[in-house]
Amino acid sequence: MEEKKQGEIEKKEKNETNETNENNEKNEIKQSETDILLEQVEELQNYNLALEDYNKYLQKQSAYLNLTNNVASYFANPQIDFPEKIKFLFKNIYETFEVKHLLLYLEEESTSGTALILRESTLENLVGIKISSSDQLKLLPSFVHQSKEAMLIEDVHAPSIYPLLPQVVASGEVNSLLALPLKTKSATLGVLELYDKKNGEKFAEKEIEIIGYLLDNISLVLENTLLMIALDDSKKYINNILESMSEIIVVTDINFKITLVNKVITEMLGYPYDEVIGKNIFELLKIVNFAQQQKEIFAQIFALKEKGMGFYNFEVEVIGASTKLAVIISVTVAERVGSAGRLSEFIFNISNIQKIKNLQNQLLKSEKMATIGMLSTGVAHELNNPLAIMSTYFSKLKVLLGAEKLEQTPILAETVTKIKEVMDKMKKVVTHLREFSSMQGDAGALGIIQVNKVIENAFLLIEETMRKDGVEVNKELSSDVRCMVFGYEHKLEELIIDLLKWFLEMLKIGPIETKKIKLIGRYSEVTNEVELRLVSPFLSEKSDINLTSFNTLIEELKGRIEFLRTESAVLIILPARFKQ
Repeated sequence: MEEKKQGEIEKKEKNETNETNENNEKNEIKQSETDILLEQVEELQNYNLALEDYNKYLQKQSAYLNLTNNVASYFANPQIDFPEKIKFLFKNIYETFEVKHLLLYLEEESTSGTALILRESTLENLVGIKISSSDQLKLLPSFVHQSKEAMLIEDVHAPSIYPLLPQVVASGEVNSLLALPLKTKSATLGVLELYDKKNGEKFAEKEIEIIGYLLDNISLVLENTLLMIALDDSKKYINNILESMSEIIVVTDINFKITLVNKVITEMLGYPYDEVIGKNIFELLKIVNFAQQQKEIFAQIFALKEKGMGFYNFEVEVIGASTKLAVIISVTVAERVGSAGRLSEFIFNISNIQKIKNLQNQLLKSEKMATIGMLSTGVAHELNNPLAIMSTYFSKLKVLLGAEKLEQTPILAETVTKIKEVMDKMKKVVTHLREFSSMQGDAGALGIIQVNKVIENAFLLIEETMRKDGVEVNKELSSDVRCMVFGYEHKLEELIIDLLKWFLEMLKIGPIETKKIKLIGRYSEVTNEVELRLVSPFLSEKSDINLTSFNTLIEELKGRIEFLRTESAVLIILPARFKQ
């Protein structure tokens, strides 16, 4: 019985031991699972931290990339001046890098040579610091600028560093500094100094590398901008030289297409400055009789190209947009290196010699007029004597015939009247020849001129020529006593004669069914001017005519001349001057 009890006790103890062991095993399994779970949680936390760090890294990368893009886009805008671009660059770097203080030095030329100028700073009292070439290696920016290497200083108060940064250290609570050069392959443009990160962290090695890479990209943008500014300044300088010249300067390619021209072309020839680029210079100039001269001109120009030096001058008449001028064209050849290799260009220097030509023509004309004046005096004298005799005999003839016989014989009376009219006209012509010759001799008297009288005198000298050419003339002259101008009478008469002779020459150009001229003279009370209009249907057929040959006489009379195609007229306007 006892053995049975003992066996039950042992069995019970064994069961309890097994149960305890099972519980222990279970507890060990649970503890292991808990440890694994804790390890997984810790790994997850570490992963989240790493992910956060990576997200921050990506955010910084994105911010840096946005900074580069924003700066490149802003700097590419030609409407924004350079100081504003630098302020934009400074502001964006300051906000992106999140530092307490920021200094930006840029290399600039000064009277003493190259210097670093503190262009922008978060410390206002520092702006304007200049580090000249004589201060090299005395201050930290110069050292970084010369070495072209980034420099990280964790303690700016160190005895060896403090003397290099006296202004900055004294201006605020700063501890660390990251100084980086703004450099490209060809130049170092400046230095950027970053003082203390706002979050208190130190500048990490990877971060310094990224910032340096970013600044290299920004430096390229900055260098391109500076080059564009220098190029623009050079262009402005060249343009100022070109625009200050009195001659037309044209640069063309090898095919004579215009690539550059100064604005004198508008003043001299009337072509809009912005519409001539790309046009052929010879098509634009419209050289008179170009077909006869073309072969010689091109042969000489291309001979220059072969030699690569020298110049060729030729004198021609050109027809501009609104005028016809005598010009001297000087051609030189130049070579430049472009993307397509060596390129040849032609440079045309076009000088207006029309005034010289006008003066030469005027001198020649004055000599001719002086000769005509001398001949007129002789002709008038030779005509006056027989005319006086004819007048005496005519008076005797009238007496011999008697008034009664003339009344009874109409044909005889008409003949006598015609003879009288012809003799009177001859007297007028002789008298005016004397006046005209005397005016040519001593330049006439300067004073107030009756326009109607001058027109009538002009017609006395040219009316017969016009009649022979079959030209019908109609004069409409104002009776207004104010139709007077101030000047030399023979100059106005010469102008009217030249204008009528010019018109006769124009009529010979083509077949015209109706040869009619209406000469209208009137006084304008509104403008206080005298207007002379030469009106003819012939003029309506012309798109443009050249009136430059009258410029000298018009200028002497202080007037102006215009072609009015819509009115089929040439208009001469002179300032009125009459006695009150």
